[in-house]
Amino acid sequence: YAHRLPPTLVEQARGFADYQENAIFSDKDVDGIGNLAGRTILHMVLSSLQRIAFNGDPLQFFLIETSYHPFVSLFHM
Repeated sequence: YAHRLPPTLVEQARGFADYQENAIFSDKDVDGIGNLAGRTILHMVLSSLQRIAFNGDPLQFFLIETSYHPFVSLFHM
């Protein structure tokens, strides 16, 4: 079965997946619906960076466990 597949199948699949993720998790406007995931995580990232930078706060490390979707959206903003 594998020998019947086109040799560029992996590259095509990756290209289609990248296109889908870029279309869903990005928007022309920063306030657009595509950037909702990035805007949601942005507050958490900025507030934790402020706490880490402040010497009076004991927070030294902040772990965010999430999928890659908010970061795709954040990088497109």
